[in-house]
Amino acid sequence: MTEERAKYVVGRVELAPNPFDAAMALLAKKSGSGLEAAFERQLLALGCPAPVRQFRFAPPRRFTADFAYPDHPRHLLIEIEGATWARGRHTRGGGYARDCLKYNLAGINGWLVLRYTADMVGDWSAARQVAELLGVRYE
Repeated sequence: MTEERAKYVVGRVELAPNPFDAAMALLAKKSGSGLEAAFERQLLALGCPAPVRQFRFAPPRRFTADFAYPDHPRHLLIEIEGATWARGRHTRGGGYARDCLKYNLAGINGWLVLRYTADMVGDWSAARQVAELLGVRYE
């Protein structure tokens, strides 16, 4: 991918470098599961190994991460945070407090937690960062 490629705009929001990505980002903004599916497709398109989805990282607690690479030396957990601009669960008091507990527990137990917004999925920066961390060469 090159930075020179034109970006597509829906309304006043710059979404992605091509029509497919723009459509995926728009769908992702409407559905958390769509956002996660878009992110996973991006990882695979860049040549990353498939992550574990909905990984339960702290039994007996019921906390799960959207994605994980449990066999990676840094023990990666990946969270896709939807509705960050719409007062979604992750940005309101109770949801935010629960997320703090969850992410702190992950860190205490040796997990590296990466958090991404819908915009970061939409412009592929989230997937590119994970690919770089995994040592995947793409272009």
